[in-house]
Amino acid sequence: MKLLELTDVCVSQLRLRYPVDGGTVSAESWLPMCKVTRFHTPQDKLTDVSEDSSATIYTIEMSGSDNMDSFEATSRDPGTGEIWWRTSSVFLASAAVTSILLLFWSKRRMWELASRLPGPTPVPLLGNLLTFAGCDLIQFFQMIVKLVDKHGSIFKLWIGQDLFVLLSNPVAVEKILGNKNFIRRTGYVTKVGKPFFRNGLLMSDGDTWRIHRKIISSTFHNNVLDQFVDNFSKNSSILVDKLSSKCDGKTFDIYPFISLCTLDVICETAMGTAVNAQLDDDGEYVRNVLRSLQLLSERFMRPWLSVDWIFNLTQLGKEQAATLKYMHGNVQQVVSEKLAKFHASGRQKTQVEDLQSVKRKKLSLLDLLVEDEQLTPDEIHDEVVTIVAAGSETTASTCCYVLALLGVHQDIQERVMEEQRTVFGDDIHRPVTCEDLPHMPYLEQVIKEALRLFPPIPYLFRKVEQETDLGNGFVLPAGCYSMVVTYTTHRNPEYFPDPERFDPDRFSPENCLGRHPYAYIPFGAGRRMCVAYKFGVMEAKTMLSTILRRFHVVEAVGGISALVNNLESGVVLKPAK
Repeated sequence: MKLLELTDVCVSQLRLRYPVDGGTVSAESWLPMCKVTRFHTPQDKLTDVSEDSSATIYTIEMSGSDNMDSFEATSRDPGTGEIWWRTSSVFLASAAVTSILLLFWSKRRMWELASRLPGPTPVPLLGNLLTFAGCDLIQFFQMIVKLVDKHGSIFKLWIGQDLFVLLSNPVAVEKILGNKNFIRRTGYVTKVGKPFFRNGLLMSDGDTWRIHRKIISSTFHNNVLDQFVDNFSKNSSILVDKLSSKCDGKTFDIYPFISLCTLDVICETAMGTAVNAQLDDDGEYVRNVLRSLQLLSERFMRPWLSVDWIFNLTQLGKEQAATLKYMHGNVQQVVSEKLAKFHASGRQKTQVEDLQSVKRKKLSLLDLLVEDEQLTPDEIHDEVVTIVAAGSETTASTCCYVLALLGVHQDIQERVMEEQRTVFGDDIHRPVTCEDLPHMPYLEQVIKEALRLFPPIPYLFRKVEQETDLGNGFVLPAGCYSMVVTYTTHRNPEYFPDPERFDPDRFSPENCLGRHPYAYIPFGAGRRMCVAYKFGVMEAKTMLSTILRRFHVVEAVGGISALVNNLESGVVLKPAK
C-alpha cells in the first residue's frame, strides 16, 4: 500500500510531523502502538478511513528523520491497547510488591530486635505518633515521663517508621553517649534545626564536626573564660537594677528578665557586640532571636511540618524565614567587620596563654575564631549563631530554677548567703571577679542539684550506627535512634536516693565519689558534651551571687510541685537586709 504526501498524523491528541515523499511500506514488520483514525493532507482535506470498509486501519509509530528511529506501521489489533495496559499494570503492581518485600527484608532485623523491647503498641504507618497528638511542649514532656514510669528505663517508640529507643539507665546511656562512633544526631532533629544553626556544632557530623569541635574548644581556654567574668558582673548589675522595680510583694515571672541578661552576655562575649537587650527589650535583633527560638520549638513539636515545602507554606514557616533572614544577616555583617579589622591589623594574633594580653584586648570568641584562620567566614558565622542560641537559653533556665528552689528551701538559701558573706562581707554591690568564683563551692553544689532536677537539655539524640548490646537481653538494632531522657536519668534512685528531694549535698566531693559518670549528664556526655559548660557555670555563679546579695527570694509560686508539673516558675523578691 502506498502513502502519498503524508504530512501530519493525529495520534491520541498528539500531533507528530514527519515528511514523507511517498514510498511503499511493509505492513508485516510494523510494531502496533496506537490507532490512527484520520490523516491530514497538505490541503487540510480530512479523509476519515474509519468508515471506509475497504480501507485498512493502521497503527503508526512516528519517528523524526533526524536522530529518530524508523517509521513503522502495522495492521491494528483491537486488543493491543488493552493488553499493553494490562501488562503495564501487572508490571507496576509487581514492582510495588517487590519494593515492599525488599523493605520488609531490609527491616527484618530491626523489627526482630525491636520486638524484644518493651513499649506502647504502635499502629500501622503512624507508629506511636497518635500518643502525642495535640500535645504542647509541656504536655509532650509530661507524656514522656509517664511512658518512662510505665515501661521502664529502656523502651521503644515508633515515630512513623523510625524506631526510637528511650534510655534512662546510666549503664545503657554510657554505651550510646560514650561510643566514639555514635556522634550523629537524628535526621528529624537535624532537619528542623538546620535552618537556624546551619552547619554549626549542633548540626554537623563526621570530619566537619571533629575539626570544628577542636577549634571551638580551644577558644574556651581558662584565660578567656576568666576575662569574661567582668562582662558577667556588668550585665548582672544591670539585671538587679531592673529587678528592683519588682520588689513590691507581688508575684512576677522572672524568666524574661534573666533571659535578656544572658542574651546580653552571650552576644558580647561571643560576638563582641552589645545588643543592649536589657535596656531595649523591643530591639529588632532581640525580638528576632527570641522569636526564632520559639518557632524552632513549635516546629519541633509538629512532625508533619518537618517537610520543608509544607512548613514553608504555613504562617510559622513564613515568619521563621523572615526572622532568620534578619538574624543571619546581622551576624554575617558582624563577622565581615571582624575579618576586615583583623586583616587591617596585619593579622596580629593573641596568645590565649597570656592572661594579661587576653584581658587587655577584651577578645570575644568571634575574635579568636577570626584570628585562628582555620574556618571560612560562613563556618565562623554558623558557629557564632550556635553559641549565641545555646548559651542564652540554657543559663537563663538554670538560674530561674535555682532561684525558685531557694524560694522553697529557705534553709538552703541561708547557707548560700553565709558563703557569700565569707567572700564579700556585707558589701552587696561589689562586682564578682574571677578570683571570687572558686570560693563559692556550696553555690556551685546548689547549681548542680538544680541542673539534676531540671536539666536544660531534656533529650539527647544519637543515631545508632551498629548493633549495640545494652544487656538484659536488649539489643539496639543498627539504624535506629536513641533518645536519652536526662530528666528521668537524673532521678534514678540507685544513684540519687529520694530523687525528688532538693539536696545540694549530693554534690559534695565525698558524695560524688563512686557515682556512675553517666548518672548526671546536664550538659550531655561523651564526645558531644557541651564545649561551653564551664562558661555556663561561671556565668550562673556570677549572676546568682549578684542577685542573692541584693535580694531575698521569698517564695516560688506553687512550690516544688508547680516546677515539676509546669516547668515554669514565678518568684517574689524583696531587698536583702
